[in-house]
Amino acid sequence: MNNFPKRHHYIPKFILRNFVDHNGHLHCIDKHPPEHKYFKTTPKNVFLETNLYTEFSEDGTRSTQAETKLSQIEGKFSEVIKKIVEAVRSGGDPAVEPSDEDVLREFINLQINRHPEIKETLRNLCQRPGILQSYVERWLGRPLNNAELEALNEFRGNRLADRVFTDTMNVPDDAPGSWMPDLKQQRIGICKIGEGAGEFVIGDKQIVIIPSETGDRNLMSPGVWLLYPISYDVGVLWGLMDWEKKRIIFADPRWVCDINQESFRISQSIVAGRSERQIRLLLS
Repeated sequence: MNNFPKRHHYIPKFILRNFVDHNGHLHCIDKHPPEHKYFKTTPKNVFLETNLYTEFSEDGTRSTQAETKLSQIEGKFSEVIKKIVEAVRSGGDPAVEPSDEDVLREFINLQINRHPEIKETLRNLCQRPGILQSYVERWLGRPLNNAELEALNEFRGNRLADRVFTDTMNVPDDAPGSWMPDLKQQRIGICKIGEGAGEFVIGDKQIVIIPSETGDRNLMSPGVWLLYPISYDVGVLWGLMDWEKKRIIFADPRWVCDINQESFRISQSIVAGRSERQIRLLLS
């Protein structure tokens, strides 16, 4: 029991290592205090929550099956992301194959679902039977029968929220709440920051919506991109249209600054980057 992992990262350490400085440190802002606090640490100490994916039973025993499975499936994600980062930094074509695109879509969907905010939302829902019933019925695609309604009323609370949250790690592609049907409709591309244009930071929300030139933020609208930085100089773009190149270089420092400011704005707790200067820019 005491050997079970308790510190569960919702941003994988293999991603965070792509943002460290030459000493292996992340430069961070903690948004919790009234005045934002700067600090320096290593990937093992940020973007985590104790027992985030642990399920507790009535007798107090616990299961870390979800965390174990996450550790296993992150292996295939890390290989694809490593290949992309190395290819882009060497100046070559990342050559993202259709199978790689599927892995990246699955990874983005997983990262959206595993944020602690989702768990907190579910906990709030589980204290309100009426809303919870409609949520479960949408999930199942059918009305609950009387026996199920009775069981739901007895089982509601944090334990049910924990179960639903860990089940999101195994959401079928066509399940309500899954982003996969939307993600599959548009193309995946890779972006690189041009020399001298700055560096990406990463916030706890990880994924940034880049609106269209008209300001539209609807993910299914043309010109709207979803960006997931996978290193300080490389990002995955979703939402490319057929005529757009799959490898894009962003050389405008203002664009990078805007992206980082948006990461800072939407993050709930921590924003991290490769340099203190880059992080302090967010505060100015």
